[in-house]
Amino acid sequence: MKKLMLFLLVLACLIPTMFSKVDTNPLFYLDGVEKVCFVAERKFEVEGVEVVQSGNLYYNYCSLETARENIKDFNRKLRGFQFYFKDCDVQGLLTKLKCEILTTTEIGDMTVLCGYTPYYENNIYVNSHKVNLQIAETEDEVIVGFPLILTGY
Repeated sequence: MKKLMLFLLVLACLIPTMFSKVDTNPLFYLDGVEKVCFVAERKFEVEGVEVVQSGNLYYNYCSLETARENIKDFNRKLRGFQFYFKDCDVQGLLTKLKCEILTTTEIGDMTVLCGYTPYYENNIYVNSHKVNLQIAETEDEVIVGFPLILTGY
């Protein structure tokens, strides 16, 4: 009888999780990413990564696929990373990333958005608000930086 009760208790705990939707992190599964840049204090020695050094920082450029395959190694000493898009639906991107926009700035023909997404754990504080996402949008290109765009725009 005790075994049956234990089985029913375990089953009652597991059934709700079987039918719940798992919210996966979409960061490295975005559509339309042309290239990725990891800004780090070290050079990534991985095939398919083009490295540019500036001072004590390394700008490690690669494809989204290479980034996805090596993200665990890339996370060490990472300052941030950027995604580069040619054609990007910014509103769709904001929705997919569950982003809350905190500031919008117009600089010439560029729009710069700063906000927060729950999908990236590192952040900075701007006017007492958490910020971990910056988007620079022009007619030709969209750059998305986590926590900020560190390569310039």
